[in-house]
Amino acid sequence: MKRNTYVTAALFVVFALLTVAYWNMDRPTEEEAPVTTSLTDLDVVAAGEVAESNENMENEGSASDAQVGANEENQDESDREVMSPLDALRAEIDESRTQQVASLIEIIASSDFDAQTKSAARDSLNEIEGLADNGRALETVIRNMGFDDALVRADADFVHVTIQVSNMESVPTREELAELYILAGIQFGNHRNGNISIDFQPLN
Repeated sequence: MKRNTYVTAALFVVFALLTVAYWNMDRPTEEEAPVTTSLTDLDVVAAGEVAESNENMENEGSASDAQVGANEENQDESDREVMSPLDALRAEIDESRTQQVASLIEIIASSDFDAQTKSAARDSLNEIEGLADNGRALETVIRNMGFDDALVRADADFVHVTIQVSNMESVPTREELAELYILAGIQFGNHRNGNISIDFQPLN
């Protein structure tokens, strides 16, 4: 009887140990516990990343636009620095001539003016265009002679020729200067030598 009691107790202990071991095997440990993330949390994270990406793209776009604007401004300043005095004066003359032509064309096309006024406007327009054409032709001839540049300003009474030279040592000789007066007189047939002025603008 005593022996049976010991056997029964031993079996009970073994059963208890097996039960504890089995229970521990089915229960996940803290390290093995699954990590869960709600869909809402993922959406928030993704939305934040998209918003940050869009903000970075906008900032990059703004910086790029600012850089383009700065480059264009620098290019404009560079162009102004490169422009010679004759080019600057030529631009002013062209702008003034354009305004005069526009005013005359407006008079010719308007019904507010009589025939005599329109006829006078046409004559003035033809004169302005003719002087401009003769001036450009003379400038081309002078450049073909080997000079750097030339600017011709002419009206009904006077012709002013400015020739750009490298320096004052490259000013034409008397013979070359006489030829220039002849060329100007030929181009502007109704102007005499007394109404033609030629001067020189050194580049340096």
